[in-house]
Amino acid sequence: MSAQLRSRAFEEGRVKALRRMKQPMTLVLETSPGARAPVQRGAGPYIPSRGAQRRADRMALQALLRQEDINE
Repeated sequence: MSAQLRSRAFEEGRVKALRRMKQPMTLVLETSPGARAPVQRGAGPYIPSRGAQRRADRMALQALLRQEDINE
């Protein structure tokens, strides 16, 4: 419908006519990142550095234990 017909229906108070008229297109943007799988979304926030940090801590502990074994 044209804008003129829309405004005329609004002035005359024809609510049903306004509802039937074609709604303007809207653009909906997803705010969440789309690169993650739905299964990962259920697991909560994923921090990539956590695995690397855990491995670094484990390697440091192993190196410390090796040094203690050598010193004994």
